[in-house]
Amino acid sequence: MNTLYRIYNFVGNKLQNNQVENDEINDFSPQTKKELDFNDPDHYNNGTQIKNNEENALLEELNEMKESYKELEQSLIKISQKSKKLEKEKREIESKLKTSNDKVQKLQGDLSQEKKNSQKFKQLEKEKRKLEDDMLQERKKNNFIIEKNQKEKQELDSKLKILKENYQRDINQLNGRYNELELTKKNMERDMENNIKNLEQQLREQRIKFQQEFKQALEKYKKNINNIRQRLDEKGNGLRDLEDENSRLKEEASKYQSALEHIG
Repeated sequence: MNTLYRIYNFVGNKLQNNQVENDEINDFSPQTKKELDFNDPDHYNNGTQIKNNEENALLEELNEMKESYKELEQSLIKISQKSKKLEKEKREIESKLKTSNDKVQKLQGDLSQEKKNSQKFKQLEKEKRKLEDDMLQERKKNNFIIEKNQKEKQELDSKLKILKENYQRDINQLNGRYNELELTKKNMERDMENNIKNLEQQLREQRIKFQQEFKQALEKYKKNINNIRQRLDEKGNGLRDLEDENSRLKEEASKYQSALEHIG
């Protein structure tokens, strides 16, 4: 389309230049025309006729070019529409190609994964056989251990039976000893009760004895006080003797009182 525009502009400019030249010829002064006619009488008329013919030819050619341009413009519009349609189809095809390419890549990835899985499967089969061999060896080892444990269990059961018998015998002996101890305990409790009763009786008797002795000591204390008072009345002195005797008697009375409280 740009080329057609350039052609159209070129023809238009050419026609415009021809028109300017015709106008310049018409604008010549009469003297100039005479001089031209004198030099070449047919120059002016022939030149004008030639220019007109060229102009008509160019106009006709321009009209034809305009028609061709319109046809080309319509063709270009159709081509542009078709190009857009083709561009759309191209994008759709590219999208489909991309989708197909993605699928191909996915398939390649799946195939690669399947290949890896196949290798992994072989490795797993190898590991499985190894595990089966290990399990067989382990089973043999376990069977040996089980047989050994069963034998040890039988020996332990035999020992346990002997231990149970010994335990039962010891229990019977302990029960007999316990019964003896229970009887001894009862006898000791009975003896202790009797001893406690005897001790309580002795304490009661001892308390009575101490009370009597305390009473006697108190009477003696009072008697001594009275004697001292009597001597003081007779002599008029002897206060120190009285204090000493009083302290001694108080100490003795305190001992008797403590003994009575302990007995009580």
